[in-house]
Amino acid sequence: MADRIQFRRDIESNWSIYNPILLEGEIGIVLNDPNKYKIGDGIRPWNQLPLRGFNGTLVDNLTSGGRNAALSAEQGKILRETTPEVSETTDDLNIKDPQGYVLAKFRGGHVKTKNFDSAKARTTDDPLSYSVDSSFADLSLEDEERNAIVEFKNGHVKTKNFDSERIIHEVDSPADLEFEDENGNIVMRVNNGHIKTKNFDSSKIDSDIPEYFKVSRFKGKRLAIIGDSISTFSGTMPSGYAIYYPRGDVQSVTQLWWYKVCKKLEMEYTNTAWSGSRVTGAPKGTTAAAGCSDVRINDAGRLGAPDIIICYISCNDWAGNVGIGTWQTADPIVDDSAYTPSQTVSTLREAYSLMLYKLVKKYPAARIFVCTNLDDTARDQNTGYPSNNGAGISTYEWNKNVKEVAEALGARVIDLHACGLNYMNIASYCVDSGLHPNAAGQQIMADFITAQLIANY
Repeated sequence: MADRIQFRRDIESNWSIYNPILLEGEIGIVLNDPNKYKIGDGIRPWNQLPLRGFNGTLVDNLTSGGRNAALSAEQGKILRETTPEVSETTDDLNIKDPQGYVLAKFRGGHVKTKNFDSAKARTTDDPLSYSVDSSFADLSLEDEERNAIVEFKNGHVKTKNFDSERIIHEVDSPADLEFEDENGNIVMRVNNGHIKTKNFDSSKIDSDIPEYFKVSRFKGKRLAIIGDSISTFSGTMPSGYAIYYPRGDVQSVTQLWWYKVCKKLEMEYTNTAWSGSRVTGAPKGTTAAAGCSDVRINDAGRLGAPDIIICYISCNDWAGNVGIGTWQTADPIVDDSAYTPSQTVSTLREAYSLMLYKLVKKYPAARIFVCTNLDDTARDQNTGYPSNNGAGISTYEWNKNVKEVAEALGARVIDLHACGLNYMNIASYCVDSGLHPNAAGQQIMADFITAQLIANY
């Protein structure tokens, strides 16, 4: 007959009352929470042993409420003396706030937050020093084999491949948290999207990041352009796409805004701009004439899945007096699955949301940016400022709707309307009477978009 083994067990309250000393290596199970247990060392009573469980961590006291008690000074001393070096683990962990937002991920020995990934971070030998309350407590996140995945030690975060004492980068979080020890000293803050400890404050390091590092984040990435005539150039789009440039003093692809952006940031490009195209049109059409079409969406990845997508399209919808539409963020996206090739989506909000939805679904790893429209004096139907189309819709009202749809679908807005090309001067920066930028206009656009990508990627 096979032997059966039972671990020592009791409910949590009884463990605390009787406070026994477990033998070295002896396991005590908490019956009313079977995911929690302690391992004896033959010296300390139950109440002094670290509580294990919760996916193998020691940090069971990082709970809800945003103000979390750290381990005691004695427990911190024990951890300093007994915790092994940070090591590799195959386990993945998420740290969430009480609302369920994932604040940080630990993947393969690296820390990753919304805008930060230690696997891609640049480090420095010069530690940063900014004031946060000191604490005697140290924390360690372990896996089930007692391998330390993450340490909070001496005011710093440390994993196998990451140590905040040597880091220069910025992080982001949707929540504010404070981690305290038992005496109320703040060990670490996550505040306004930044991590702050005694010796580290991510909010004060942006000015210390050299320009080459900001730019090097983009090196080798692929930019896809969903655009109209302003972004076309002969030989850069798929066969059959309508072309506008070269025109006027724009005679080389190196003068196009997107080429300049890619050159500055050392990116590759995939151009899917179509002269005269609109975001509205036939989503199941046989050509890429509509921005919301399956053909256009697929063509954006014809040279490989893009890392960044810039949508600069809809000025022809505006000039063609296309209606704004009624789509709201709580509404379902247009279902075009049963559309025939001739059926169209004919309003801005419906077509733009459909285009962005398809891009997100097709390229889930890509960062999507949406550009607002410039003023258009070539097709302005109003006498004087601002630009109005034949339906009386100004570029301001149009752009407001573009922004709302973009933000609802998780795209980041590049407000190109604020780049410096405006109703009063745009004709001087165009190869025509105020629609297609000349070489100087393309340069202004490129500088603005580059700065926006660096700041918001």
